[in-house]
Amino acid sequence: MSRARETFLAAIAVELTDGLRRTLSESLEFGRFLLRSEATLRRLNEARASRPVTEAEEERAEKLRRRVQEACLERGLGVRFSSGPGGSAIRLALPSNRTNDFGRGGYCDVP
Repeated sequence: MSRARETFLAAIAVELTDGLRRTLSESLEFGRFLLRSEATLRRLNEARASRPVTEAEEERAEKLRRRVQEACLERGLGVRFSSGPGGSAIRLALPSNRTNDFGRGGYCDVP
């Protein structure tokens, strides 16, 4: 696992684990879900830049975006999606306003 991914999981664990409603393992599971989802959406964004995507691929991406948005809202996180081929496909607004995007928008990029 890359350092960026480990740092992201640590940030999610710190942000979301409160000991009462969410345990550390639940927070890490959510962080891994975000990492998998970001990788899937990023691959689709890259494909969209080089070829026409199929209707099935587009439906899968939309369904995944809805799942991510619902999961983030349940945890009090803001979420934005990028459709460009470069950069992160998912960006989060954390409760502490912590960022890893060097001040470009107040969002934490999912690596």
